[in-house]
Amino acid sequence: MYMEYRRTSYPQYQGVSHDVRLVLQQARAVDPTSQFYKFRYAATGDQFRCKINHFQLRDLVWATSSYDVFYWHADGVHVWNPWQRQQKCIVGRREMPESFRLSALCVDGGTVVAGDYSGRYFVKSIWAENGASASGPLGDTSDIVNHVSPSCKSGRVSVAMNSGHVSVLDVHRATVIERSAFDWAVNCTAESTTGALACVVGDSTHGVLADPRQGYRTVAQLQGHSDYAFA
Repeated sequence: MYMEYRRTSYPQYQGVSHDVRLVLQQARAVDPTSQFYKFRYAATGDQFRCKINHFQLRDLVWATSSYDVFYWHADGVHVWNPWQRQQKCIVGRREMPESFRLSALCVDGGTVVAGDYSGRYFVKSIWAENGASASGPLGDTSDIVNHVSPSCKSGRVSVAMNSGHVSVLDVHRATVIERSAFDWAVNCTAESTTGALACVVGDSTHGVLADPRQGYRTVAQLQGHSDYAFA
């Protein structure tokens, strides 16, 4: 149903115009008989359906284990247990700042970190009873939080911004401790387990390998994309 809506509403969406047929001719063939992933289907039901405001939003579902799948719903952040087929709301919408429209979600170390369409963040400890929460600006109010990802350093997350910035947020102190700029909108970041390298992609056909320890200094560029990268 959703993919049908996606195809009819955003047919052949391209950030950079290119011939898809030419790309398919140059692409390496994939063995259709190989199994890369195996899924077990478990539906949340229409009553608790994940709410997605735009087809380019990628981080509104976050699984910390096979028992805990976090997702954005109309009334807040829910956690779904596929084995027991039960769900509950862990962060109510009323706990968040007024007019907070979630655009990115991350759950790590018992903490929910969310970003919105107005360049704001929301943080809450979910396992502690009456867990504390905090919120604040990450940048300009016209900015959009595209992606939130855990850092190898405990208690920190990297936040990709539509303005072309990567902000490092200390979730325990609810403080932005670092801010690095790129020449294009940053759509996603992923940090290595050692923290020595991070991959940064966005509204560019080139990805960047950067060193988070040195203010996301560019180490190398990755080429090969025909369009913008979102993950």
